[in-house]
Amino acid sequence: MNENDRHDFVIGKSYFMLTFADKDFKFPMILSLVFLGKNIESEEDENELWFFQDAKSYGEFGDYRKVAHNKDARFEIYDFPQDGLCDVLTLKGLIDALTKEQKRSE
Repeated sequence: MNENDRHDFVIGKSYFMLTFADKDFKFPMILSLVFLGKNIESEEDENELWFFQDAKSYGEFGDYRKVAHNKDARFEIYDFPQDGLCDVLTLKGLIDALTKEQKRSE
């Protein structure tokens, strides 16, 4: 069972995605995200979506909904359906995934 199967993300807390820059999985890339909430764009949407903002812009400008009027603010928003949440990791999950990759590559 994946650690995020319960979907108990905390608003304002950091999460991570681990991807790879190459098809041989030699060059890991980490994307840092901040959880914004569930169904924040529309409460009436029948499809549940979990929203995240890139950590860099969140740290610099805060929640994009509060700074959307700032023309200098640049941010990336990610929304995931329930079946896409398995790719969103806690810090412990990220460490475990990187440790697994390190062992695989040895």
